[in-house]
Formats: sequence, C-alpha cells, structure tokens
Amino acid sequence: MSDRLQKLAAADDGFFVLALHSRAEALMKERLGIENQFIDFGELVRRFLTKWIEAGNVVNREPFYQLKDEHFISNAVRHEFKKLSSQEAMASAKIFYSFLQELKLEHEVEFRAIPQLFRSWDDHAWTFVPVSQFKNLKEENTELKSKNKDIFAKYTQLKDKEDKQTLLNIDVQRQQLIIADLEKRLKHKDSKYDEKRTELAKANFELQRLLKDKNETAESMQELAGLRQYLNNVKRMALYSQTRRAHERQLMRLTPEQEALATQLPLDRDTLIRGSAGTGKSLVLIRLLGRILTPPRDSLDFGQAPAKVILLTYTKSLTKYNLYISKLFDTAITPETIVTVDSYLLSLVKKAGLIPYSSGWQYAWDSDTELKAQLKATPLDLTPAELKKELDDLIWGWGLTLDEYLDFERKGFKKPLGRKERLAVWSLNEELIKTMSQKKLFSPAYLLLQLKSQLSKLEAEQVDYLLLDEAQDLSPVKLEILHSIAKKGFIAAGDSDQSLYQSLSPFARAGIDIRGGKTRVLHTNFRNTEPIHRFAETLRARKVAYDQTSAPQAFRDGPSPEVTMAENGEALKPLFLQKLKVYLEEFEYEPETILVLHPDEKSGLNQLLEDEGIQYKNLADEDFDFAQSKGVRLTKFPSAKGLDFPVVLVYWHHVFSATGLGEDAKEVYLRNLLYVASTRAMEHLDIFVGPSDPFAEELEELGRGE
Repeated sequence: MSDRLQKLAAADDGFFVLALHSRAEALMKERLGIENQFIDFGELVRRFLTKWIEAGNVVNREPFYQLKDEHFISNAVRHEFKKLSSQEAMASAKIFYSFLQELKLEHEVEFRAIPQLFRSWDDHAWTFVPVSQFKNLKEENTELKSKNKDIFAKYTQLKDKEDKQTLLNIDVQRQQLIIADLEKRLKHKDSKYDEKRTELAKANFELQRLLKDKNETAESMQELAGLRQYLNNVKRMALYSQTRRAHERQLMRLTPEQEALATQLPLDRDTLIRGSAGTGKSLVLIRLLGRILTPPRDSLDFGQAPAKVILLTYTKSLTKYNLYISKLFDTAITPETIVTVDSYLLSLVKKAGLIPYSSGWQYAWDSDTELKAQLKATPLDLTPAELKKELDDLIWGWGLTLDEYLDFERKGFKKPLGRKERLAVWSLNEELIKTMSQKKLFSPAYLLLQLKSQLSKLEAEQVDYLLLDEAQDLSPVKLEILHSIAKKGFIAAGDSDQSLYQSLSPFARAGIDIRGGKTRVLHTNFRNTEPIHRFAETLRARKVAYDQTSAPQAFRDGPSPEVTMAENGEALKPLFLQKLKVYLEEFEYEPETILVLHPDEKSGLNQLLEDEGIQYKNLADEDFDFAQSKGVRLTKFPSAKGLDFPVVLVYWHHVFSATGLGEDAKEVYLRNLLYVASTRAMEHLDIFVGPSDPFAEELEELGRGE
C-alpha cells in the first residue's frame, strides 16, 4: 500500500474511502485513455467493464457493481465531509481489493498491504465488532421516521423527481455545449451572422428555462430530502453488511465452533446439535455428510464399500437448498441422499407393505364420510379438528397406551380433559381404527405407529449414518423409526425455540439418549446482522420456556429491522409494494435474493406481484430450482425453515393459528413462527402488520427500537 493510502487509512476513514475511489477512477480512465475527461462514475464503470469484457477477460462483475453502488458514500465525504466508520472503510478496502484482483493488480507493490485492513474478517471477527459502528445513522433514521410514519409511501414520487432532475442535468449540459458552439461560430462574421445571433438568443432562452425547471424541481425535492437521507443511511449500512457477508462466503470456511463440530464430532453414536437460528446447524450437517462420503486419505478401509448415509430435511424447499449448498462445497451427492422426512417415511411405509407402492399419504379424515361422521358424532366438547389433533399428535404421534394416556400431561392443548373424557376419546380411537382397517384408509400418524411395531421389516433399508435436520418438530414415533434405520450413527440438529409443533421433548420417549456430551450447542449467529439478531431474540425471550442455554451472539452490524403498520390489508399492500421496489430499484438487489413470507394465497400477494409485473417464483413449486429459477422468492411461513436470504419481507397479516392449542401454547406457536420468519433475513428485515394481528403492538415498539 502506498505511503499516502497507508497514512489515510490510519488517520481518517472517510478520506481513505475517497482516496480508494479516486485511485479506482484513475486506473479505469488510464486504461480507457481518457485521463483528463470528466465522466460520471457510474458511466465510467459501465464503459470500462464493457471494454474489459470485449478484450476477452473473464470477469466477476460483482466488484465493479459494488464499487459503483458505494460511490455515493465517497461523494458524501467529498461534498458534505461525512464521517465514516472503520467498518465502512474496511468494507471499501475489500471492494477495492476485489476490483484490483479483476485487473490483476493485487500483487503490485502499491497495493500489497491492503488485505491487512480486512484481515480480522478472515477469522469471522471473534473479537466481536462493536455494534455502535452505525449508531449515528440509526439514530438519524429513527428521528426521520418519527417525523414521517409512512416515509416510504413517497418513494415513487422521489424517484420520479430524481429521474426528472437527472434528465434536466443532461439537457442543461447539452444546451451549454450548443451555446458554446454557437459562441465559437459567432467569432467569424459571415452572411449568416444575424441568423446565428438569433439562434444563440433562443439557445440562451432555452437554457434559462431548463435552469428554472431544474431549480424548481430541486426545491420541490426538499420535502423529500428526509426520505433520500434515510435511504442513503440504510444503503451505507447495507453495503457494509453485504461486503462483509460476501467476504465470509468467499472464504467458504466454517466458523471455528462449526469446524470443530464438523471435523471432530464422533460419528458412531447418537448426537443432537443444538443452536438458535443462524448458527449453522444445517451447514454443519452438510459438512458432516461430506466427511462421511469422503473418507480421509490416510484411511485404512481399503476395498470397503462407501458408507451409506442419508440427510433428511423438514421441507422440499430446504431439501433443494441443501442440495444447492452441497454443490457449493463440492460435496459429491445424489438427489436421493438429501430428501424430506415425510417422503422418506412414506417410502418406508410402502416397503413394509402397509400401503401399496402406488399410494401416497392417505388423509383419511378429509376423504371418507364415515370417518368424518364418527368424529362429529362424539359427545365430547371437542371439535373434529381438536379430536384429530388429539389422535394424530398425541395418542398416535407419541404411541401412548391407555394407561399412559390417562396420566399424560397434555401440555399446550386448549381444552383440559379429565379421566372420563379421556376414556371417551380412547373409545373413539378404537372405533376409528376399526373403520380405517375395514376401509384400508389410514391417517399417516396411525400408519407410522403401525410401522413402529414392525421395525424388523426395515432391516434391508438400514443405512450407516442418518443425519436429521430440524428434528425439533418430529414426533417420538417418527424419531424412533428413523433412529432404528441408523446402524452406526444418528445425528440430529434442532432448536426447541424454532419448534412450530412440539411443546414437549420427544427424544427420551423415542429411546434416544442425548444427555451430557451427546448434545453439542452452537453459540454464534453468523447469518443475521446484530440488529436482526437482537430483534428476533427479543421476540423469543418474551415467551414461556425460553431456552437461554442456546442464546447465540451475532457480530455483523447493519440496518435495523423495519415494521410497517396499516389499518387493513388494502392499506398494507401498497406499503409492502413500495418497500419491495426500494430493494429492487434503489438498493438494486437481485430479485432472487429477496424472500417474501406470507400466511397463504389468501394474502393476495401473488396477484399483487403479477399485477405489478414483478416476476416471482413460489418455493413450493415442483420445478423451483435455487440456481435456475428467476424472480422474487415467495413462500408460506413454515416452508422457510432452514433458509436464508439477504432481504426478507414478512407479511404478518391475518396469520393463521394452530387448531386446538391453549392460549399459552398458541402464543408460543405464533412467536416461534415469527421468530423463524425473522431469522431468515441476513441483511434486511421488513415486517408488515395490522393493528389486530398477533404481537402488533410489540412489533411496532421493536420497530421503533424500544
């Protein structure tokens, strides 16, 4: 690094960033042969990138785009003497160094020392960065938003005026060139001298009109100055977070605690990997999968068949995502190696001969009138939905005997049941089993209970290792079946605070011993920025039975989560749309990096996106592919488990609730649902809520930073 750059890096972060951009500008102009010509920085980057590609260079465009996006920060230093943080300077150094790598200049003496400026990132900054780096920006944004609650409602108006101002600037420059040319021509008198003078007068008149229009537009933009400042502040924080995350992923390296688990965890035993959202449980499982499939070079197991292993996930979306991540880590797997729990259990039910191979899961309750009638005919004060939950989730899901059921603590259920009522439920249970057996039409939960009693039929299906993701939502019966499939090692990952469907721990019931050293905990959240992490942890800390032993830490600073409230869906949707456009147009996020979470199709977001011409793709679609599918990602809340996206918009309006749960259990369920949704966000989190929606007041307070 040159002496001048080194001195600036040590003295003033803002002027250091300005110097880096000036040096980048000089390097590009030099190669374009326009050293003394004024040109807009964005246009300079575009021209240089075009020429560089035309010259046959293989280019990673990202550093060029980042350099262009970041240039407004150096302008703020140049024109407004804005003060920058040390982390922003570090991010700028990283972008500049990536730019140098594309130009093959990183080894030049002038630039060799630059990587030292962001070296702390190589170790994931375990000396955690103070989260006060952007304190002033956040305080300024809080004040700006307090003065204008619906600040983003004027985004379209701002963009229209800025576009007009840009066009006026171009017209003014063009008119000034015309006038300069006419004045030059007037120095030589000829027969058209008077005609030229008249033309010059008209040109000056047109210039004055343009300048007047430009000034009026600038004055009218003053009322929108707060929104522009707000957006610039968010963009500054986002650029740092994006650059830091890109560096982390470029390393393709686990954190020290993840690496320790992935490389040192004993494989030949039962193990539970616990950790909150963002701590990398799924990532560790993928690395363990690679470790099993790729024995060490010094292994003495010559001639032995490769280990049989399977990784089971919670949803189809997570299956596709894990396959995608596995490819990034160069783990040689087939699509059959990573499948959903439900599809795998269905295959086992078929192989045990309990249903024909041509059948899918049979939802007996929904398809048979006699079974429906039996549910409705019960004298108990339980709805058919509550009875189904009692049978599926409790009696069959836990594999209870009558004696066990009579004494079982029905934690989380809405209506208490005494001995008399439980005996009546058990009687109905026996009647329904007879009807299902006669019709050969079964509930999935009952089929799995039957399979549990016939595990000897599955010996041929056993694998050496079974890895299980999001294990917290599985019933004891499912866990026991899956545990029996693993001959050598059963490794599960989960977080009780992300559980959507369990209120009691099922592992002991399934005969899986995860006590003591068999449970390992991940403590560092590397997915979320610190503000998103703090927001989500505050949400879950206010619920009953919060598991503080798995409370993690986060280290990247970034923009604060935004909460937008409106009276109803019709008022909320335009605000949602404006914010989505901010990310697409203002911050220039690729549509594929944005995830929209909603309760279901009734939210109307599908139609809203179609009407606006915004391309989107539903994660639940059979043909969805993380690498190939284009457009904003859209999915329901439960399908988002295990995923992460730079931008997440949560449409928390008219959220469904779980049937049959008591008030405390219902709150825990909904709080977990919101926690899972919030922790999908890596850089930006936006929540859209109505005043009567769950936790509306609490969310509004958190959105204000209270």
